[in-house]
Order: sequence, then structure tokens, then C-alpha cells
Amino acid sequence: MTVSVSGGPGTDYWDAILRQYGARPHWASCISIVREDMPSFYPRLPDFQAIRRKMDPAGRFLNDHLRNLFA
Repeated sequence: MTVSVSGGPGTDYWDAILRQYGARPHWASCISIVREDMPSFYPRLPDFQAIRRKMDPAGRFLNDHLRNLFA
């Protein structure tokens, strides 16, 4: 199931509401999550990271946000 939440600039629904219910954010659209959050959201993160490195060893498809989460 997907729940889309939007609000005014500066409104932090993630920490205020969603985190306490174990919501799992989409990594490309939730910019308030940090690398330390990723293993609890995505238990198979190491598998994804290995595949990502294999498919994109030079990191051409990473931007600063994604590099911080997956590098």
C-alpha cells in the first residue's frame, strides 16, 4: 500500500507521524532520511547495494542524496 503525504514547506510528517508507525519511505522522495535509517527500513539493503555497485561501479547514477544513502 502507498500513502502519499504532502504539506506546506517545512512540515515534517516523517518524524512527526510516519516513523512511529514503521512506515517505509521511498528512498528517492524522502530527503530527510539518512544512511543510518536505511537498514531498519530495508532489511535487504546489503543485497541492493551489491547489485547497485555491480551494475553501476562508477556511480554514474548516483547524485549527492543517493550517494549518501547507498555508498
